[in-house]
Amino acid sequence: LVDQYCQELKNSFGSCLRIVEARLRDIMEAQSSAAATMTMNALTKQLRKACSELADESLSEVLCNCLPSFSKEADWALED
Repeated sequence: LVDQYCQELKNSFGSCLRIVEARLRDIMEAQSSAAATMTMNALTKQLRKACSELADESLSEVLCNCLPSFSKEADWALED
């Protein structure tokens, strides 16, 4: 029973990570077609939004809490 629960948890986590990865890819593709330059904090904001939409609240919270934020001086533009 414990092994079954662990497997379900692992599958759920993998599914959530695939969703986040797909959303990140969508964000980056949308940004590449936009005129504005994406910055580190703008990317973090987009990722936080995508993570907050996950159905698993505990996983959403963990992912959102591990996202960094940068000072104004370190908020570099993402290019190449």
